[in-house]
Amino acid sequence: MRARYALIALLSAMALASCAKVPKTPEPVVAQIEPRTSGNDAVIVFGGDTMLDDLGLPFLMKYGYSYPFAETSRIFRDADIVMVNLEAPAVRKCRRVVKRYSYYAWPESLVAMKDAGINVLDLANNHALDCRSEGLKGNIKNIESAGLFHVGAGKGEQAYRGLVLELKGMRIGFLAYWRQKREREGWKAARPSKNRLVSDIKRMKRHYCDVLFVVFHWGKNYHFGIYASQKRLAQIAIDAGADAVVGHHPHIPQPVGFYRGRPIVYSVGNLAFGTGNNRAKNGLLARFRVSKKGIERVELIPLLVQNRNPKVLWQTRVLSDARGKGFIDRLSSASRKHGARISWEGGFGVMTQSR
Repeated sequence: MRARYALIALLSAMALASCAKVPKTPEPVVAQIEPRTSGNDAVIVFGGDTMLDDLGLPFLMKYGYSYPFAETSRIFRDADIVMVNLEAPAVRKCRRVVKRYSYYAWPESLVAMKDAGINVLDLANNHALDCRSEGLKGNIKNIESAGLFHVGAGKGEQAYRGLVLELKGMRIGFLAYWRQKREREGWKAARPSKNRLVSDIKRMKRHYCDVLFVVFHWGKNYHFGIYASQKRLAQIAIDAGADAVVGHHPHIPQPVGFYRGRPIVYSVGNLAFGTGNNRAKNGLLARFRVSKKGIERVELIPLLVQNRNPKVLWQTRVLSDARGKGFIDRLSSASRKHGARISWEGGFGVMTQSR
């Protein structure tokens, strides 16, 4: 009998210790926004890595920060919510972290992104602290001053608070994480430990939102295959209640998939990334149509992002022709083993479960 009570006490202590690992998270930012589309469904677009610096600077200085979004802005403005991954802190001055790749852009870039139709910025990535803690703090201040929303980084527990946007009678939630190697004190990006991820998702779905997107900055640069760690995190997120998972970081698109009927877009690749690396040739925009019942449709819009290509020159192009179809067909073939296929519908791909 004593052994039984001792076992119960030990299990209770372990449960309490597990709960203690997840500090209390502040309430999410909740805001009501005006819809930009007609009808009852909400249209949400996810774009990939965006860094307006480096070799793109001569074009940005000559043509302005709107230059990279000249073609994609028509897609953004036809969506209610557009979220992209911001990988260059937008600050006037930067005390750069000494590492191989470190970036920053001026605050004017934020105004250009808003004018292009972008309204949410994901800050949970490996460049969030390129300008150190003061850079992340200034970046967030400038983002809010520009009238944009952000998610995935902040001071202490604020990094995990999440975002909920209300429109058309729906509450659409967002969480974002970066798989950094160690937790930071003070200003930081959100890190997805299993306990934290499950706790955050359940809290958001139970109290704050009807539909929840969980976004990860994960994988390896220029690696097309999906790592087991990515698959595991996506499944943990969906098991906890996420309605869809979207990812980026490899700078190239990766195959897509389904788990328990929920879509996973493992990597959308680059949107507008100011390097000159020719390995980043194609990107994606992931467009979700959402009703009060949940996610109704997922569309994948192919992009040409190979900056040194004379047809691009640091201005992302939409591939709605045979080249886009060819890319989508190849992506579809690689996605079947992950439970998905992509059919071409005259300008973009439609993601469905494979039989």
